Amino acid sequence: MIPGSHDDYRQLVLNPDARKDQSDVMKKQAATAYHLLVDAERAWRELRGRNIITEEEYTSYDVSMVCRGAGEITKPFHEVNSPVLQSGLSLEFHDQLFHPDPFSTSWYALQGQGGESIPYGEYLTMIYRAMSSVSIHGNLSCKRSEEEKQAIVGQYYEIFRQCVADVHPDSYDNHWIISRLVARKTM
Repeated sequence: MIPGSHDDYRQLVLNPDARKDQSDVMKKQAATAYHLLVDAERAWRELRGRNIITEEEYTSYDVSMVCRGAGEITKPFHEVNSPVLQSGLSLEFHDQLFHPDPFSTSWYALQGQGGESIPYGEYLTMIYRAMSSVSIHGNLSCKRSEEEKQAIVGQYYEIFRQCVADVHPDSYDNHWIISRLVARKTM
């Protein structure tokens, strides 16, 4: 069983005796989350190295890798003086994919054991945004056609998948990685 995998997580939830090893699993999951951010950046850098994206596109993605929670996204639709609200736009719905997330859920369970859940949650949010196809798509030049943007997003995820397989073969089947790749296909 791969630490941090879906089956490993289920074992922690369903088998109380397995919880004694939970702190080791959490450490491995945190390390995996960090490595995934590095791999996501490597994949984006490789697109630039292959001249698939421009320097401006590369830089815009780098800058946008910041934590954005649901509140930050929905806020302009609720503030009275917001230009967004004054323009007549309204937010019909927003959705959080993969919530509750097994990593953040497990981390919150560690609060009683001294886990710092809020910084970890912000960190995961940053990674999710950095790796979302919407974020990648949005940072590509508006001069590109829709088909070209979709092709670049597909190339990014293929490079990212290969980075994970090459550098972290032990994490390759990780449920979290798979959920990100599935999210890309369904957005």
